[in-house]
Amino acid sequence: MPPTSAVPAELRQTAFRGSTALRSGLLTPRQLRGSSWRRLLPDVYVHRDVPVTHELRAEAATIRLPEAVVTGCSAAVLWGVDLVGPSDDVEVTVPPAHGPVRIPGLRVRRAHLAARDRWHRCGLPVTTAAATAVRVAALLPQDDAVVAMDQLLATGVIDLEPLRAYVSAARGPGSARARIVAALADGLAESPQETRLRLIIGRSSLPPPSLSTACWWTAVSWPVWTSPGRI
Repeated sequence: MPPTSAVPAELRQTAFRGSTALRSGLLTPRQLRGSSWRRLLPDVYVHRDVPVTHELRAEAATIRLPEAVVTGCSAAVLWGVDLVGPSDDVEVTVPPAHGPVRIPGLRVRRAHLAARDRWHRCGLPVTTAAATAVRVAALLPQDDAVVAMDQLLATGVIDLEPLRAYVSAARGPGSARARIVAALADGLAESPQETRLRLIIGRSSLPPPSLSTACWWTAVSWPVWTSPGRI
């Protein structure tokens, strides 16, 4: 029998279960313990050259727990909003009947997810953008949640009015907070700092920003300095 390749092509770019690679003969136990492979979770590995991102760790979570759906801030990352980084725990939700799970690197919650709240993004099971927004609103402080919702709207994966309609009809944990957050979000901010400034102004005695205010600022003339000999 020819020797097993140290780095099989089918394992070079993706996360995989070590036990499956052993059973299929792609790797030997000694090879799996070698320096070519990085352990992401118990029995889930990736080649050492693959950059570890939160998306990759979310993939590892769904490999380790096939019944799981990526939720919360981890789902927001899959929707294009970087609320957590590569070293942060991945949140997943499993059905209520699933037994308790304690795996370092994962935050596993047991809850029912309606079919309408499930989607696939980046090839992974994830909550819809709207359901993700409700969960994030329940997890984060209010201003941070508004920032996250504005960022989610800025990605274009959902519009403000459909999101507000979904949140208005939502029930369960976090739904009341989500309605407050959705009322404060406007989907127009181009950066988190812009959202935070808008919230500060909204809580002050200053009038809310308007188009006329913006035009007044842009119409202000400032002296233009030129070098000698230039007009």
